[in-house]
Amino acid sequence: MRSIHALMSLLTVLLAIFFQGTNWSWAKEDENLSVKSNHLGININCGLASYREDLVVPLGFHGIGLSLGVIYSRQTEGNSLNVRWKFGFGYMQNRNDHEALIVVQEIRLSWLKKFTVHQRYGEFWSGICLPLQMNNLFWGSWDDAHLYWLTAYGMGAAFQWQKKISSDKQALVRMEIPFMNWISRPPRYRYSKQEPMHHLTYHYTEPNKSLHFETLDDYQALFLQVLLKKETKRSLLNLGIEFQYNHFNKPEDIWGLNTLLLFSYQWRIGS
Repeated sequence: MRSIHALMSLLTVLLAIFFQGTNWSWAKEDENLSVKSNHLGININCGLASYREDLVVPLGFHGIGLSLGVIYSRQTEGNSLNVRWKFGFGYMQNRNDHEALIVVQEIRLSWLKKFTVHQRYGEFWSGICLPLQMNNLFWGSWDDAHLYWLTAYGMGAAFQWQKKISSDKQALVRMEIPFMNWISRPPRYRYSKQEPMHHLTYHYTEPNKSLHFETLDDYQALFLQVLLKKETKRSLLNLGIEFQYNHFNKPEDIWGLNTLLLFSYQWRIGS
């Protein structure tokens, strides 16, 4: 009951903030109808990845990660829509040089509305996000016969601050916190000696079995971006840092931590 009350309180606050921002945006209704930017492009992430899966071994694995993806963004005077897809992998080792591999597939959707705030303080946005993420983990010398995963399909709050620092450059900070999630994890005990790891479909079907609803009590996640944006007449260039944190405690704890450099290049589409 305590988690439900906390969730309802958080939801009430978010809705109040969101609709307050909506009312302010309506003050410029004519401007909201015009598209300021409409971009489609690619993004590249590279950096450090860390994971610990207590179902296998209570040791952290650390290494390098790389991901490629596609991003679509549409922004008007008072609304912002972002759709991001990426596929990535990471190679990791623990302190005893045991090897592990992670394969990440992720879709992130967010829709934000702008607060009308004094331009001196930049622009503040708030709204909702739908982070859909599937992390498949392979633990090498510890267990090469079974697949381990953390699949999380969530809905939560998204916030953004951006400020113009020159005629063509902006600083941007984006944060997403899911507070309702559908989670899938492997069972505590595996009764098959060898899972069909050589079948590609298995890596999609198994991590999506047994999805169940979880709140902030058991699953905590944070997505954070700090970007420098440079916009030209026909393109948009983003450079920055991306940080992700995931923790779930059933049937045993799993932690994930990624700190990545981000580069994306987007082409302006439409008029």
